[in-house]
Amino acid sequence: SYENLEQIAVGLGQIGEAVTPENVAAIDKIVVALGDEFGGGADKITKILSILRNNLQDIKTKNYGDDVAKIGNALNVLGAEGLASAPVVTDFANRMAGVAGTFGLSSGQILGTAAAFQELGINVERGSTAFIKILQKIAAEPEKFARVAGLSIKEFTKLVNTDLEGAFIKVAEGAKKAGVNNVAFGKILKELDADGSGAGEVLSKVAANGQLVADKVKLASDALQNTSSITDEFNKKNN
Repeated sequence: SYENLEQIAVGLGQIGEAVTPENVAAIDKIVVALGDEFGGGADKITKILSILRNNLQDIKTKNYGDDVAKIGNALNVLGAEGLASAPVVTDFANRMAGVAGTFGLSSGQILGTAAAFQELGINVERGSTAFIKILQKIAAEPEKFARVAGLSIKEFTKLVNTDLEGAFIKVAEGAKKAGVNNVAFGKILKELDADGSGAGEVLSKVAANGQLVADKVKLASDALQNTSSITDEFNKKNN
């Protein structure tokens, strides 16, 4: 609608992006396709998506419209193929991306993990904080976590340096395997200094659902390569 386009232009102006036909069209596509999920006006959605684009540094290019269209595509795919919803995935991703990005996690890993966490019923604030803390601890003391992951220090350190998300999943699965009962699991968490709020829940849920996390990461990574899903959704709602 004309009102939407006007709000998008206002939103783009507020975040200092050019109000070009391409940029407006890219956001409009997402507002039409996912606006009901996000709620709020088109200007609010513009801001939320722009913040997410700023946080997903590895896919950020000089082409604003193309970047947000691909992010919108990933959000639509994750919602269509599971229980994840665009606003919750965005909230999770925005909270995790700053630190996770500096550790080399890709946008696909961040969005996929966010979707998996929502599907596993993990609270946004507690879950994102716990996830970041666990990543920081694994990166700081790989030798401590290698044993739990069931790898040699050398192997695990290499994994931490090349694929921290993979190292995180290995730690979760290893902790659950070693801690067959709750007492043993609690002891492992204490040893790893990961028994704070939410860490146990994140590790135990990921341990039991490692494949789900991997599947969502692949889904998000593939969906960030194109805009076909969001375009289909837009066309469906526009007709």
